[in-house]
Amino acid sequence: MKQDCSNWEESVKWQLLRNAEGVRPWRSLEETRQCVLCERTFQGHQVRVTWDRCGIPRLRCPTRGCSGEPAQWIHPGNPLISEDAWRDWVRLLDTLCEEPRGSKKTRRRGEGETRRRALAAHGN
Repeated sequence: MKQDCSNWEESVKWQLLRNAEGVRPWRSLEETRQCVLCERTFQGHQVRVTWDRCGIPRLRCPTRGCSGEPAQWIHPGNPLISEDAWRDWVRLLDTLCEEPRGSKKTRRRGEGETRRRALAAHGN
C-alpha cells in the first residue's frame, strides 16, 4: 500500500518543527512565526525542509533567498516576554528618538519608523 506523500511530509515537518523549537514550541502547523531577517509572517505548513549532504534536515524560511532558520523566527507581535519589558523598550525608543533641546539637528532617517513599527507590532 502506498503512503500519501503529503501526509508523510506534513508529519515529518511537524516533528522537525517541534524538535527544533525548544524555547518557542510549535503547537500546530497552523501557528505563525515571523522571520526577523526578511520580516515575512508564515505558517508551519509553509516552512521549507531541506536536507544537507549528511542527510540532516534543515528548516528554512519559506521566502525565496532568505536563509532564516528557527533561531531567527519569532511569534508575530510583541517578541518581548513581559509588559514591563515592553514599556522599557518603548521608553528607550522614545529616548533615542528625542532631539536634544536647542538642537537643530534633524532625526536620522528611520528613527521614527523604528518606533512606529515596534508599536504596531505590539498592537498599540
